[in-house]
Amino acid sequence: MWTRLFYLTAKTAFKTHLADGRLVHRALPNRYQNMLKKQFRIHNVPWTFTKLPDDALNPRHKRPKGSKVDLSKQRVKRREERAKKVYSYLKTADEQILKHRQEKLNKRKLTG
Repeated sequence: MWTRLFYLTAKTAFKTHLADGRLVHRALPNRYQNMLKKQFRIHNVPWTFTKLPDDALNPRHKRPKGSKVDLSKQRVKRREERAKKVYSYLKTADEQILKHRQEKLNKRKLTG
């Protein structure tokens, strides 16, 4: 690994690149890259050859659409509407139950 570093550039050693229209893989595998990173860290030299990917480009880190204030207002509005519906259904619940029981009794076949 150490002799390879004499004749390699940073681009060919650490990154996959195009050469003559073909994809050429990096010359140093991750194992040796990590050894080099460790030596750099030991000697307080910054590692500038490979950068971490930007998180802003990752689709999982998208900002949510809309604002939370609007969502909370919608939730409160839905909750109020739901409460009104439940209240109106509770007013007529006894009548609806009696009506349903009458229908069941009237639909039942007479036996005997």
